[in-house]
Amino acid sequence: MKNILVAIDFSNATDAVIHQIGKLACPNDSIIHLLHIVEPSICYEVSGVLPDEVPVPVMDQTEENEVISIAKNHLKQTAEKLSRLTDATIIQAVEDEFEISEAVINYACPLYTTDAADERSSVDRGGPPTH
Repeated sequence: MKNILVAIDFSNATDAVIHQIGKLACPNDSIIHLLHIVEPSICYEVSGVLPDEVPVPVMDQTEENEVISIAKNHLKQTAEKLSRLTDATIIQAVEDEFEISEAVINYACPLYTTDAADERSSVDRGGPPTH
């Protein structure tokens, strides 16, 4: 199986990227991972870091959950577009991470280990994870 990780930001380039991935993926031999990173709200202690007169935007948990829900819906629509272009397996993931590059690396690393690939293949066939 060929794993293809596509970081999606919902910019104007997304449709062009989806078309290219549709051409690149091999039917029945590719797993396409659509990944969108949502940066969490600033909700950590900043006292002493910023002057008191600087307003710090803080989203409450309900608002943050809504942002994540919207991202999941957009990613689902993107996956539906891609599914019309390829028969490859499509997996969608929305991660809530402040460091975008770290989130991409953390998602990608397990995709390229033998154990993770074996486990994913077993689950796709409906069997239990292999260990």
